[in-house]
Amino acid sequence: MARGKAFDSDASGSGSRGGRGPGCSACGRGGTIPPSSSGTSRASSSAQRPILPPSLPSAPFSSTPVSGPVQSLPAAQSPTVQASSDPRTNLSLVAGHIYPSSRASRQIMRIIKLQLHKEGYSWDAVPQEARDFYWEEFQKHFIWDEAITAMLKVAWEKLCADRYADFTYRMRRSGKKQQCVSQEIWKSWQKAWEDPAFKRKWEIFAQNRRSETGGDGAGPS
Repeated sequence: MARGKAFDSDASGSGSRGGRGPGCSACGRGGTIPPSSSGTSRASSSAQRPILPPSLPSAPFSSTPVSGPVQSLPAAQSPTVQASSDPRTNLSLVAGHIYPSSRASRQIMRIIKLQLHKEGYSWDAVPQEARDFYWEEFQKHFIWDEAITAMLKVAWEKLCADRYADFTYRMRRSGKKQQCVSQEIWKSWQKAWEDPAFKRKWEIFAQNRRSETGGDGAGPS
């Protein structure tokens, strides 16, 4: 029975301890406050720690837009470079003649040789469509003040007539065609050159050519 009482006292003691709900809860709070508070602070600090690192990379990212305008500067400057790099030669008029005439003359003959015609035994006989082609090609190689376009085209026509006359004169005098002249065109020109009216005109040109001290002459156009 003593064992039973002891057991009962223990049970009652444990019961009394268990029965003191407020006391036990107070002890429980007293015992558990430090770890719970530290746990809370750790949780709060751990919750606050991830907030700081994301804000740190924002500083270098914010500097990236600065590189945008720097890269756009060369593109903004490129039109100026292109505008100043026109490969065409600038022409002007001096006393009604194209200047520089030598460069214009060479280019005129290069263009004419690109498209010869059977009817073109002289410049006057060259079809208008061919002349229009020559003029369009000429503008691809030269530039000038738009205000003098009409007068410059007149000077261009005269220069074309002179160079074309010299071109045909040399072949007629030598009796040999140049490589740019096809056999069909050559026969057509030879036939036209045998015309009496053209022969008279060509003789005048030949005399003027022989009397010149320099230059290529005007020639029959």
